[in-house]
Amino acid sequence: MPTKKGPSLKDIAKDAGSQVLAIAPACLAGKSATEIDSIRWVSRNIDNPMVNARDCPDPWAWTLLRQCRLDDKFLFFFTEKLWSKLIPSRATLEEDDAEIKQDGLATVDICEEILAFASVKEHRSGQ
Repeated sequence: MPTKKGPSLKDIAKDAGSQVLAIAPACLAGKSATEIDSIRWVSRNIDNPMVNARDCPDPWAWTLLRQCRLDDKFLFFFTEKLWSKLIPSRATLEEDDAEIKQDGLATVDICEEILAFASVKEHRSGQ
C-alpha cells in the first residue's frame, strides 16, 4: 500500500512566502564567521520568510541556508549533523550547574586563609 507523502519543506516554505535564495550575494564577499555562528544563523533563519543577506555572517552560512530550503535531505543532514551538535547535552548542563554552585568558593577559601594569617600575625606582634 503506497504511503501518502506530505508537502515538502520547499513547498511549505514557498506557501509561507519564504524567498528562494540565489547564490551568495555580493554583499557577503569578504565576510567571515565561525562555523558555530554560521550554523546558529542558518538555524534561526530557515523559516524566516524575509531573510536579509546583510545580516548573514558569511557566504558559507548563506549557502547552507539556501541548501536547507532547496533540499529536504540536506535540511535533515543540517539538523542532525550540524545544528544538533550545538545543543549541549544534559551532562554538560549539569556540569555547568555544578560549576556555578561552586563559583567563588575558592575565593572565599583564600580570603579565610588570609584573615587567619593576619590574625596569627597580629597575635604574635601583640606578645
